[in-house]
Amino acid sequence: MEGNSQNYPSRPVRIIAVGPRGSQSYAARFLCPALSKELGQEVKVEFVPSGFVPAETVAKAPPDGYTLLLSGRLLWLMQLIRDDAPYDLLRDFAPIVQTTSGAQVLVVRPDLPVKTAADLIALAKAKPGQLKYASSRAGGNNHLAPELFKAMAGVDIKCVEYQNSAERLAALLGGDVQMFFTGICSFAEELKTGVLKPLGLTSAQRLPLLPELPTIAESGLPGYENVTIGALFAHAKTPAAIVKRLTEATMRVMKTPEAKEYFSRDGYEAVGAPPEELVRLINADLKRVGKLLKDLGIQRIEE
Repeated sequence: MEGNSQNYPSRPVRIIAVGPRGSQSYAARFLCPALSKELGQEVKVEFVPSGFVPAETVAKAPPDGYTLLLSGRLLWLMQLIRDDAPYDLLRDFAPIVQTTSGAQVLVVRPDLPVKTAADLIALAKAKPGQLKYASSRAGGNNHLAPELFKAMAGVDIKCVEYQNSAERLAALLGGDVQMFFTGICSFAEELKTGVLKPLGLTSAQRLPLLPELPTIAESGLPGYENVTIGALFAHAKTPAAIVKRLTEATMRVMKTPEAKEYFSRDGYEAVGAPPEELVRLINADLKRVGKLLKDLGIQRIEE
């Protein structure tokens, strides 16, 4: 395996990501053509369902650098929330680069009689257990964000799981749920045209992209913050030389003005941090969120 690393890549590389909507599929659409130029081989994205599927696909692939994983915090936070996570992130995967960071937005049905996060909290308190939010499989940001919101606000809002973003949108517009948290890029057109009503951002600061949209912390829930993190990983047994080649190429791509412009259009930051910084970030995130879950009494999920 090590002997082949000098010729890497000699055939197309595939990146596994949740899709076709979502922050990582959005990132992959920029990353794949840019990396193709850097590596001199086609880099293509393969979209799969959320949950454990992306990680398991990479974990079961040969450790040769030709099957990579583009994931968000779902990859490591699942270990905190689910008892059935079939992997350990830092044991089973080799970090390559932190690609992005960014905010999510809390959206509701346009006809829901609320204008702010404070209004939503008041409505939830007036109708305990009657409001529902849409989520993908437990452990991801669109599950963690509303669970933190619920716990901090002291409200009872039910979770309904869906396979993908399209199903979550259909459920909201059909009246099956009233709200969900999402990356801005996932529903940019729906936000622009008023199909979805935004109430607040999960970041600590407002975004230049949406200067009139307040943060959730300033519009009803002080101290609330939950950002997205995107990162690229390989199989843990991938030769070090290949991981190094991928790290250098991906960092160059993410540091370009084109990357900055592309991601800032939808409220993200092109980061391009190396493996050691990504590992520190992951460990700090696991520690912070683990303590937060414990303090707020959010239970692990068994299946």
